[in-house]
Amino acid sequence: MPSSGQCQFFLAKAMESSRVSVLLSKLQATEEEGESSSSSSSSASYPNLSGTPQLTQLYGSVFAECRPCSKDGAEAHARGFVQAPPLSVVLCSNRLSNEGEVEEVLLHELIHLYDLKVKNLDFAKSEDLAYSEVRAARESECKIGTFSTLSSMCGGVRDRMAKSAAIATSTANTNSSSSSSSSSSSSSSSNSYLTEFCKSRLKDCTYNAALSATSNMYPTSVARSAVSESFKKAYADMEPWGGDPSSSTNSKA
Repeated sequence: MPSSGQCQFFLAKAMESSRVSVLLSKLQATEEEGESSSSSSSSASYPNLSGTPQLTQLYGSVFAECRPCSKDGAEAHARGFVQAPPLSVVLCSNRLSNEGEVEEVLLHELIHLYDLKVKNLDFAKSEDLAYSEVRAARESECKIGTFSTLSSMCGGVRDRMAKSAAIATSTANTNSSSSSSSSSSSSSSSNSYLTEFCKSRLKDCTYNAALSATSNMYPTSVARSAVSESFKKAYADMEPWGGDPSSSTNSKA
C-alpha cells in the first residue's frame, strides 16, 4: 500500500485526467456562482488549509486528504468518502494500492460532490443516493477500476472495431474477392457481438456496485427498489461530459 505521501502524489496525477478535470472545472464554476450571488459569502469564510500537510486543493474551498482509514465505524469498508465540515474528499491510503485506484476513487467521490452541489440531489433520499451511486459506479470501478468486470475482455473493443471497419472499407474500395468479404463480414459480426456483451457487462457491474453502495446506507429492500427505479435514467445521465455511457475513457488530458 502507498504511504499518505505517495497517495498525494497519485492524487495530483489523477487530477490531470480529462474526466476528473471536467468535474473540477464545473464544481469550481458552481462555487463561484454561489459566492457571487450571495452577499454574505466571501473567501474569508473558508479555512486556509492550503499549507496543511497531506491536503491537496481540489477547487475553491474543497480539499482532498490522503490518510489511513479506520477499521471501525463508517470508515470500516470505505476506500474513500466525502466529509464535512469543511467539505472535503478523504482517500483511504491504506486501501489504495496504486495510481489507478486513487484516480478511480477520486472520480467516484467527485461525481457524488457534483451531484450534491450541481444537480442538488439529496442523499437523505434513497432514490437520490441510488441515482448518484449508479453514475459513480459506471464511471469508476466498473469502467477503469481494479474490480472492473470489463478490463481484460472489453478494454480493446473500440480499437478492434475501428480496425475491422478500416479493413471492411479497404476491401470494398479494392473490390476484393468474395471470400475476403465473407471473412470481413464474419469478423464484423463477432466484434458486434463482443461489443454488445461488453455493454451488458458494464450495466451489470454498475447495477450491482450501486446496489451494494446504497445498501450501506439503507435496508437492502429499500436500496434495491431505489436502484431499480433510478437505474435507466441515471445510467444514461452523462452530465457533465456527454456521450455514450459505454464508450468513455479516462485518458489524460
